Amino acid sequence: MVLSELDKTPAMTEPVECSIVDELPLKSLPARYGVARSQIYNRINALGIVTVKRDKNKAYVTADQITLLDRIHELICRTTR
Repeated sequence: MVLSELDKTPAMTEPVECSIVDELPLKSLPARYGVARSQIYNRINALGIVTVKRDKNKAYVTADQITLLDRIHELICRTTR
């Protein structure tokens, strides 16, 4: 079996970066869920979420907290239909 030039790809020598979202800024959540900022704060308080402060006191939520917020959003959407 003879390989063509296209089949002879060089080995990858540089690491590949994978981007996994592990935090989101709190200010992006109203757009994510299509609700007012006050609703985001109500949900955060109801779930007992403590945000992470970074970058000059900007608040972020972690991936686990995002999962909780996604689940409560789905529940609210299902029960208000």
